[in-house]
Amino acid sequence: MRSWFARMKTSGSPSWEDLRVLLSVARTRSFLAAGRALGLSTSTVARRISALEQQLGMALVARGAAGATVEASATAFLALAERIEIELAAAAREARRQGDSLAGTVRISVGEGSAPFVADAMARFRQEHPETFVELAVEWRMADLARREADIAIRLAPTRSAATVARKMGELTFALYGSREYLRRARVKRARAGDFGRYDFVSYDTGHDDETEMGWLRGNGATRFTFLSTSLEGILAGVNAGHGLALLPELLAQDNPALARVPTDDLPPPVPVYLAYARERRNVPRVRAIVDHLRTELTARLAVR
Repeated sequence: MRSWFARMKTSGSPSWEDLRVLLSVARTRSFLAAGRALGLSTSTVARRISALEQQLGMALVARGAAGATVEASATAFLALAERIEIELAAAAREARRQGDSLAGTVRISVGEGSAPFVADAMARFRQEHPETFVELAVEWRMADLARREADIAIRLAPTRSAATVARKMGELTFALYGSREYLRRARVKRARAGDFGRYDFVSYDTGHDDETEMGWLRGNGATRFTFLSTSLEGILAGVNAGHGLALLPELLAQDNPALARVPTDDLPPPVPVYLAYARERRNVPRVRAIVDHLRTELTARLAVR
């Protein structure tokens, strides 16, 4: 008589689904109970066992009044089924572990004013999750999240794309700041609208006349723009160096020990801040974790109205 291995070679290998049914019958000693355990009907279990017996050319299960008994000829197949079951369970656990891992790189797109805040926030995040790497894209344009130009973005405008989620985190407020050295030298204690013409100001270059900052300064009488820059980073450097006063985002300036806030009669309107990400990326564990972390950090630091 040919061995079961020889028969299997000539008749074709049984599938895991077939072996799974055989293993369940051996454990429960019942076609009915095996079907319930596997979510199959009793007739389906019987058909699968019969088909497996025909495929292998041997009896595998004896059916009687006392229930179903697995034949000795099925012992090797049961051992094989148990090994497969154990290995599949181990592979599934490893896949879940890998799926829950935060290891990998997340790209975050921000305007230059948000870069210091995000860098600090991500430093705190990586203290607990050093396996997560960060790419910070500081750019004027709005990255296309649906096209994977970034995983997450902090924006000052809502998204219009159905493929992107954008949640308002709060509002970015502005205030007038100057270096402590300049405030002492210019004897600035409070800047009223009628006083703006007396002070030096740091702002964007003339290509940004329509920006909120420049418009508000000019509207309050500022005329002496002694230091202009094309970037917020340049403006901050100019203020730190003592070139004059500047209207700055409080999120950026309030933690700078070299600067002091100057009281004013009014302030420009706040700007809403949105945290955005692509819908298809929301279930990636490291993206979801950073979105949650940034949401917590932003709502704690921004004005809520």
